[in-house]
Amino acid sequence: MPFGHFSRLNSQILQVLWAYAAFGAVASIREDYNDIEEYRVQDQINLYHCTGSPLLQTTACQCRSSEELECINAQITDLNVFNDINKFYRYNRKITLRGNNFNSLPEGPLFGNQSQMNLELLNLSANYIVNISSNSLKGMPNLMILDLSNNEIVLHKDMIDFLSHTPRLHQLYLRRAFTAMNKDERQLHLLMKMFEKANLQNLSILDLSYNFFTAVPYNLPCPFPSLMELDLKQNYLQSFDINTSCIGKLRTLDISRNNLSRLSDNFMNSVASRMKNNSIILNNHFICDCNSSEYIYWIRNATTVVCFDFSLNT
Repeated sequence: MPFGHFSRLNSQILQVLWAYAAFGAVASIREDYNDIEEYRVQDQINLYHCTGSPLLQTTACQCRSSEELECINAQITDLNVFNDINKFYRYNRKITLRGNNFNSLPEGPLFGNQSQMNLELLNLSANYIVNISSNSLKGMPNLMILDLSNNEIVLHKDMIDFLSHTPRLHQLYLRRAFTAMNKDERQLHLLMKMFEKANLQNLSILDLSYNFFTAVPYNLPCPFPSLMELDLKQNYLQSFDINTSCIGKLRTLDISRNNLSRLSDNFMNSVASRMKNNSIILNNHFICDCNSSEYIYWIRNATTVVCFDFSLNT
């Protein structure tokens, strides 16, 4: 075999060997990276691992700092978890227990007899909660944000003091929180009694969307003198009117995606005139016929109304 041909053959073999070596090195680096990433994720889980209570020792529960605890979709059913939180995490500012299955809240204070003085946010959404207690929120005097959305709450007379222990509440989220509002008019009456009894002077945001309301009380905003946002979208409202003397600070009123076909004269002449520009979200299927001239004139000239619901883009 000529020397030149032999040299070219060796060169090709070397190139193949280099390629295999390079591929092996890349594969090794990738394996090392995957191992490092796995350790990093595990370290992060360990970093946020909740200690103390066996009920909280799951990857679905994370204690991100000495002030924040989250148990999301942990499928916790044992109400003793609240006592454990009070024992091991009494000074937390934020507690989120979302996506579990409590069904009922304790008859007494949620976290036992010792108060959660630092607690500012409590999220109990999506827990299939049916029964609450008048004393459930006792011992949380500084609570500012409460989220009970996506539950199945049925109200009774002995529950109307439920919100009476949280005088500093600023934001209340009750999105799809009730199941019987369209079947039993007493439910809405009890809800209004609860609001009136609560004396929430600082409440600025109230979310009552997706609750199947066919009507809302005329004085709905009146217990909340600081109310700035009222969300009533995606209910079954066929008419809507509220006390204009109670909406002095209201900045956003969302009544979109209801069953409204007409607006009352009081709404067009009084409610809307007291609101800021672009503060009312309508987005309903309004009737437009020979009797709609006043509405058409009003909607063309109204500066307070947003007919398009921007949340449809989210």
